[in-house]
Amino acid sequence: MPMSSLLRTLLAVILISGPTAALAGKQSTDISDADIQKFAAAHEEVMKVRQEYVGKAKNAEGQKKKKQLQMAMQKDMLKAVEESGMKPKRYNTVARAVGQNEEIRKRVENALEE
Repeated sequence: MPMSSLLRTLLAVILISGPTAALAGKQSTDISDADIQKFAAAHEEVMKVRQEYVGKAKNAEGQKKKKQLQMAMQKDMLKAVEESGMKPKRYNTVARAVGQNEEIRKRVENALEE
């Protein structure tokens, strides 16, 4: 899994819950294998949602329409995370860890390749 894709995940986290929630709190390095698997599943779904809305946004006219699309994308990303069996707060914790901890990033990359 290319590093740029994992960094896009971190951006998706910000889109899901806003910059304050994505950056708040202590980083937890206690990430279980189950968390890694759920995060990988959620990541794949979040990226599908992102791709869908990027296409729509390119064709959108006006700031109001783009803002509506962004809000819809956030809602759909949140739904994708929850449907993967992961709470958004835990998703954010793992996403922060991916960006800050090489070992966790490698574990997520391995899970995404499975």
